[in-house]
Amino acid sequence: MAKLAALQAQFPNASSLYDSIMDGQNRQEQFRRQAAGELGGADFLRQFRASHSGAIAAQFEALALGEEANSTFLTVLADHM
Repeated sequence: MAKLAALQAQFPNASSLYDSIMDGQNRQEQFRRQAAGELGGADFLRQFRASHSGAIAAQFEALALGEEANSTFLTVLADHM
C-alpha cells in the first residue's frame, strides 16, 4: 500500500485522466483501447531493451511479453461481449 500511496502522491490526477480517456465508451470499446495501450507499452519496453544487454534486457523483454499477454486477454474479452 505504501507504494500505491507514493504513486498517487506523485501522480494525483492519473485516475481521473484515465477515466476521462474512457469516458463515453462502452466496456468493449474500453477493453479494445486498453489492449492497444498494452501493445504500446510492449513497444516502449522493447525500446528500453534495445539499449541494454544481459539480464536487464531479458527483464525488459519479459515485461513486454506480459504487456502483450494483457493485450491478448483484453482483446479476447472484447471479442466475446
